[in-house]
Order: sequence, then C-alpha cells, then structure tokens
Amino acid sequence: MALKIGSLRCQSFTYDFTLDGGAISSIPMGIFIPAGAVITNCFIQGIVTGAGVGATYSIGIIGNTALITSLQVMTIIAAGAVVTTGFAPVLMPASASIIQFTIAANPFTAGKCNVMLYYTEY
Repeated sequence: MALKIGSLRCQSFTYDFTLDGGAISSIPMGIFIPAGAVITNCFIQGIVTGAGVGATYSIGIIGNTALITSLQVMTIIAAGAVVTTGFAPVLMPASASIIQFTIAANPFTAGKCNVMLYYTEY
C-alpha cells in the first residue's frame, strides 16, 4: 500500500529594500517552513529594479543563511524578471525553520522583489 505524501505548498514574501531596509544584515521574515519539509524550488520576481553596486543577497534559514539559494547568491534583478535559484531539493531540519533574507557585500539602495518558496510537507 502506498503512503500518501503531502501536497506541494508555497510560502511567499515581498521584500522592499526602500521600506524594509537595504543595509548589510540578516532579516528573519517571520515565515516558517515545517519540520521535515523538502523545499523543491524558489522563484524571485523583480518588482522594482534593485540598486546597489556589488550588493548581493541570499535566502536561507536562521543558522544557514544560504541554504535555499545555495551557491547562487542573488544580485540585482530587473523589474519584471523572474529568476529561479535552480538548486537540488533541500531537506529541512527536524524542527520548523524561520526563513531569513540576508544582505551581504554592499547595501541595496532601492529595489523590491517577491520570493516564492515551494515545498512538500511530509
């Protein structure tokens, strides 16, 4: 008899560098991914073209800030563009994990993006 696996789910947030801040920092998004979930993809949609010379960001969880964007630390994304991080599925830790947005290298002075995380919950 087959065991039913949970359905595909999505958590998303919008980050606006003008309102939420663009300084080098790690910002918890207040969004949880459940224990044992497998993140299958991450899409980032540019709403307002980012600005910041050499500015980068990554998406991860508290304690592993680059977990979700993996080796692809993201840079400025143009308005209207959609980027997928293209990583192998990520198994989350045994406890629920808070998604974290980390700005590194140099600060952002403008920009806005939507981040959509797709996962399967077991």
